[in-house]
Amino acid sequence: MATTTLVYTVRSNDNSVTTALPVTSTSVNQSVSATDDIGREISFDTTASDLTVTLPSVTSAGNGYHVLLRNVGTGILTVDPEGSETIDGDLTVELTTDEVRWIRCDGVSWRSIADFTGLQGRAPNPNLLFNGNYSVAQRGTSFTATTSPANNDDTYLLDRWLLLSDGDDIVDVSQDVSTIPSGGFASAKLEVVTANRKFGLLQIVEARNAVAVIGQRASLSFRARAGAGNATLDTVRAAVLAWDGVADAVTSDVVSNWGIEGQNPTLVTNWAYENTAQGISLSESFQTFTIENIAIDTAGAENVAVFIWADSSSATVGDAVFISDVKLEAGQAATAYEARPIDDELRLCQRYFFQLTADAAGDEITVAAGQNANSAAGAFLFPVRMRAVPSFSSTGTAGDFNIVSSGGPTACTSAPISRSGDSLLAASIQFLATGSTAANQTSILAFSTADAFLAWDAEL
Repeated sequence: MATTTLVYTVRSNDNSVTTALPVTSTSVNQSVSATDDIGREISFDTTASDLTVTLPSVTSAGNGYHVLLRNVGTGILTVDPEGSETIDGDLTVELTTDEVRWIRCDGVSWRSIADFTGLQGRAPNPNLLFNGNYSVAQRGTSFTATTSPANNDDTYLLDRWLLLSDGDDIVDVSQDVSTIPSGGFASAKLEVVTANRKFGLLQIVEARNAVAVIGQRASLSFRARAGAGNATLDTVRAAVLAWDGVADAVTSDVVSNWGIEGQNPTLVTNWAYENTAQGISLSESFQTFTIENIAIDTAGAENVAVFIWADSSSATVGDAVFISDVKLEAGQAATAYEARPIDDELRLCQRYFFQLTADAAGDEITVAAGQNANSAAGAFLFPVRMRAVPSFSSTGTAGDFNIVSSGGPTACTSAPISRSGDSLLAASIQFLATGSTAANQTSILAFSTADAFLAWDAEL
């Protein structure tokens, strides 16, 4: 076994540390020694088969132990701490081709110092998907058969993501902030409530953004795991789709027939698969999955979409899938997922959907002009230019809203309605309250109950 020495310089702000690491190479599974391998690079050739490197216990390694692991083959290198010990909060991590991870022990667990190449080290490309980490949830954070919106097939729930399912009330969907990948804020949790049905999440990319990959190569990456103690649900599939109909006039329910287990769903007219989806096995810890170098070559394509679905047609009630850090990018190789600042992510989503929600009763909405003794109208400037002139909705309950004028608050007697003249930039909403003193006055429109909302929808 040849041994060489490599020199790495790690920089942080104005400081740098240069270190020389002896290098050894192997093409078999290996257990890292707590004494002999400290400060060493171990290079694994995974071309012939996937390999596993087992770390020493944190007790034997001790605080300050460090080792650098490199995958130089075409397979997967799994880094496996001892027993229930973790690395970056996960039971295992996977290194793909050319990925290098420098890790250290802090006496309690294993942590990554740095990634040099591979998925984590390539310069990140822009993500064509919005809310890939499910941090934005304007419509709510949990969706069941009794919520509004409900967990129905072909329904937008978490921002920019459509639930597709073989029927309504197949899975409950939620923004989960406890079962999350390392460094993440949230994941989408899909929990089975009706057995033996397929389901998934879909995001459609607007035509003006899809041009970045149409006729080019694209790569898809995401992180996923199974729920703890799943009985039968242990695989998902993922695909990039292309739409060759009129730009942005898409059929959002892309599935014509879900098919049997192990068979990809049949798509509706004008949608096509750009890659052949294969079963992806899940474990009870988050793993990163990549589908790279996808040719987006459907003739006349105008839009693309990402579809991730549970392949099992024998899913058990209570089984769950967690998905996060979904990224679609131009290029032959996937690069690291980079979370956007929450305000930026929210604004990107508000191009397609904007909701005003009351945090508490009495929250003011906007200033309004009295139209007559019974009504007032308020103007709403959208935070960003919307994709198309939006449709308007509200809780639909008149008593959720008040007109507040010099005579005091008056409960609305009809649900708010949209007036003519809405645009991509603003909307005007009329509030009706029989017997109010709104005539010719400047008044304030307000929520009278918590969780009441006004919403504008321009989704694809």
